[in-house]
Amino acid sequence: MKKIMSIMTLAAALFLTACSQQEKAPKASSSASSHSSETVASTSEKSEQGVSIDGSYRGQDEENTILLVVTGRKGTFTVQDADGEEETKEVSIDPVNQSMRIGDEPYRYRIEGDQLSLEDLEQAEDDQGIIVLTKQ
Repeated sequence: MKKIMSIMTLAAALFLTACSQQEKAPKASSSASSHSSETVASTSEKSEQGVSIDGSYRGQDEENTILLVVTGRKGTFTVQDADGEEETKEVSIDPVNQSMRIGDEPYRYRIEGDQLSLEDLEQAEDDQGIIVLTKQ
């Protein structure tokens, strides 16, 4: 009789241990799947928003010095000529299409390392129309 009671006690203990382990397992896998869903969401968010180009970029265009400052989807584009006169235009950025408007002019941008290339979309075919700026 003592052997049967010992075996039943042991079986009950094993059963309770197994049940408590199963309760913990779904919570852990649920947490893991929730975390992987967040990772997928943030990854797809990045691809929808494109690559961030936040920062300051400087370059030369003929005799002009160009400064582009970008924060989020907005910025300023300042051109300073050899005489020191400045003209500043507002910039709006579309990271999904990698395009921006500088004033009223549309540009397509491309990032390669610390260089930002701006291609004027309204430029004549025979004119290159590409401005290359370096991140500061």
